[in-house]
Amino acid sequence: MFNRRPKIILLIIFLIISVSITKISLGFSNKIYIIVEPKHEGEVVWMGSNIGIYRSNGNKYGVFDIKSFKILIPAKYKEINCSFSDNLIEVKYKDKYGFVDKKTGEEIVAPKYDYIDYSDNFENLVPVIVNNKRGLVSKITGREVLPIKYDYDSFLGAFSDYNGSYLVEIKLNRKVGLVNKNGIEIIKPIYDEIRGIGEGDIATVTVNGLFGFVDVKNGKTLIEPRYNYAGVFSEGSAPVVDGISWFFIDKSGKVVIKLPYDRTLMGFVDSFHEGLAAFGIGWNNPKWGFY
Repeated sequence: MFNRRPKIILLIIFLIISVSITKISLGFSNKIYIIVEPKHEGEVVWMGSNIGIYRSNGNKYGVFDIKSFKILIPAKYKEINCSFSDNLIEVKYKDKYGFVDKKTGEEIVAPKYDYIDYSDNFENLVPVIVNNKRGLVSKITGREVLPIKYDYDSFLGAFSDYNGSYLVEIKLNRKVGLVNKNGIEIIKPIYDEIRGIGEGDIATVTVNGLFGFVDVKNGKTLIEPRYNYAGVFSEGSAPVVDGISWFFIDKSGKVVIKLPYDRTLMGFVDSFHEGLAAFGIGWNNPKWGFY
């Protein structure tokens, strides 16, 4: 009986010392601790299958191996985003952004981006910004899919092609083109505007105030920009203005319908929908009809 009390006291003292030198919380409860070297103090904020993220007492983030508790990357990151993708963790260091591999803890892209934008126009790609120029990075590998050379307002607008897939607008030196959801350049950025995509995935484009048509499937010019106005293709034709005259043309540029009014009177003509094309007579308070 007389020998138990010192043993109990020593056990309590040992537990108190063990807890007092340990500062890494599992993040579920402040009362749960694990014993590691005191130089790696901090709170665990995320754990994956192989690695974990901890926050130091200096409020910086680092990476450790969850099996050996070996520090893989010392606490140096100002911010982290563990939900960036299934493969990558977004990190911020000295006001630059990069990526850490979620499985290995390796810093596969050293922080170099000014900003990582988020876009609903892509599934596995994300726009990144350096010096007000934009590019695209894979959320799976961290690899740059499109170089960081496009204008700051790229990747903001999107069109739906005739199959329902999104094509995203890119701009280079204020000229406009399109990329698909995989970041492949479909239409080179050489146009002033892309006005819409019509039947057969034919885009209506403008250059120097003139309208033409481009095949979205291969990026080739279908009809050179030469019209004063053009709508989109629908039901085999598109409305155009050549000089002051309204026409409907087919995909070869051949006139299939010449309308009876010129543009001085007929202010607008829409594409055909279910066999009818709306038109407006007059510029102020026009009267509407169907052709």
